[in-house]
Amino acid sequence: MIEQMGNWANQIFWVIFILGLCIFSHELGHFIAAKLSQMQVNEFAFGFGPLIKGFRWGETTYAIRAVPFGGQVNIAGMEPGEEDTPRGFHTRPRWQRFVTIFAGVFMNVVLAMVLFWIINVAHGVPV
Repeated sequence: MIEQMGNWANQIFWVIFILGLCIFSHELGHFIAAKLSQMQVNEFAFGFGPLIKGFRWGETTYAIRAVPFGGQVNIAGMEPGEEDTPRGFHTRPRWQRFVTIFAGVFMNVVLAMVLFWIINVAHGVPV
């Protein structure tokens, strides 16, 4: 019975870890693309809910929040009424806005390829 509980706890840990890794890489894609496009990024947060730890570096606040099933890249000019913000999302060319939105999905694909490669290097291909 105790062995089964340990096994369940282990499985739950790995599900949370892998989902968190997917979410983090997705949000990191948006963040990197926005920064490369010189957009103003107000906050890069992993998780949602109450703030656990955060610090400010330059114009961006980096935060870790309580619930690891989410994330946020707060780019200036994305909220209704903020369209005219200098260095905001809507003031950039369309191709930069497209790349910023697409970068999240792209990073999920990159993460899948990297994890696939790591697993194959570590365990090989069964014959």
